[in-house]
Amino acid sequence: MTENQMRMREIEELLESCKQGMTQEQTKELMEKMRDARFVVPVSFPQDDLLAQIQEEFARTGQPVQLPKGAKPIPVFIQNTNKENFLAIYTSLEQLPTEKKHNGVIEMEFNACLNFVKNTKSPVAGVVVNPFSNNFIIKPRTEQKVTPEQFHVLARKN
Repeated sequence: MTENQMRMREIEELLESCKQGMTQEQTKELMEKMRDARFVVPVSFPQDDLLAQIQEEFARTGQPVQLPKGAKPIPVFIQNTNKENFLAIYTSLEQLPTEKKHNGVIEMEFNACLNFVKNTKSPVAGVVVNPFSNNFIIKPRTEQKVTPEQFHVLARKN
């Protein structure tokens, strides 16, 4: 078992033990464990020669494939009842839904997932970990731009 797989197992256990709610300490512990972890992210590749090349390499080796330059996977988003989009990330392949709306998966570090959500042009509310079992939602803080006058008012209030 790799280091990342052990970390994912710890994350899953922590999420399971906190289904009724998390304390601030548990949330901090979870975020620490997730920081350097690599999550499984379902994606769709355009149907082109690159996808065929990736599929051929995988069929030949049976091992994870390094993405070729120029490959542009499109993450698959999940929408909640409020019509908010979330980037779904999973701790393992077993957590993925059985009905597929993707034609591939990639591994991404947690911080890269958060940065993607922050910087994407389409509106994405956050990241959801194991949406069909644990459904742990993380909404990154958004930075507000303020004028110098607004900053001085905020500073005086605090």
